[in-house]
Order: sequence, then C-alpha cells, then structure tokens
Amino acid sequence: MTSFQPAPHLAVYAATKAYVTSLSESLHEEVKKSGVKVTALCPGLTGTEFQAVSNTESYQSALPGFLWTTAQQVATAGLADVAKGRALSVPGVVYKALAGMSSVTPRSVLRMATNFVPRR
Repeated sequence: MTSFQPAPHLAVYAATKAYVTSLSESLHEEVKKSGVKVTALCPGLTGTEFQAVSNTESYQSALPGFLWTTAQQVATAGLADVAKGRALSVPGVVYKALAGMSSVTPRSVLRMATNFVPRR
C-alpha cells in the first residue's frame, strides 16, 4: 500500500515501492500481447515473521486487527489476480478502498494523514 502514497519517516521505502508498482504496471502493458503476465502485488499490513525480524512487533497491537491480512490471504489474492491478467493486485476490501481513495485524495492530505501512522 505504501506505493500509493507518501510515507513520512519512510521516504526511501515508499519511493522504492512506488517505483516497483510503476515499473510493474508499465511492463504489464509492454508484454501483454506476448502472453507474459506481470502483476504488482500491493498488500497492506500482513502478519509474518518480518515483524519480529524488523523489530516492529508493536504494530500488531497498536493497529486494529481488521487491518491485518495473512500471508495466505495475500498469496491467494495475488495468484488469482495474475490468473485474471490484472496489472495490480490489492488484497483485502479495506486496502482496495484505501488504494482507490489515494488516487482521488489531494497529495497534501495524503502527506498529512500518513504522517500520523506510527513508525517504530
């Protein structure tokens, strides 16, 4: 999800994610007629061992449970979207809505709102 909005205090991370999403969408169009499928997988918060490794386990208790997806949910949605030939895969209703809203929300509002997301 970070690829769809700025992330103060995680600027390089957000920029890298935005690059990968843009690159994937571009490649999706470039190779579409060749039968190759390119889909950018853009999950939101996903509970994995990454939280322990990155010392961000506090996020799981600080952020509501409905925001978290499982690795299985993300993988299932991503594979289904590749099979459907979609350029983007955003698993979960909450994240689909947030991704859609980010495209119509003024950038200044996104910057201000994302500044309130807890970071370590």
